[in-house]
Amino acid sequence: MIILKIISRRNCEPVPNVTVTAHFRGLLRGYAEDSTNRDGEVEFDNDPGEAYVYIRGEMVYHGRLEGYKTIAIDY
Repeated sequence: MIILKIISRRNCEPVPNVTVTAHFRGLLRGYAEDSTNRDGEVEFDNDPGEAYVYIRGEMVYHGRLEGYKTIAIDY
């Protein structure tokens, strides 16, 4: 399981209700997509691994996803 917390780079506040897409690298890994909750968190039921994370069509992170990760965006 992977939990991403999306925060605003401007004020470090959680960003609610944005769609987050994670494209996992590797054979048959696919992607996961969901919206953040009021605490700016989104939960994916995927195994840890390399991924590209997109919000509103913009890549905001590339690297290993596992456990709990915070990502700051311009919001």
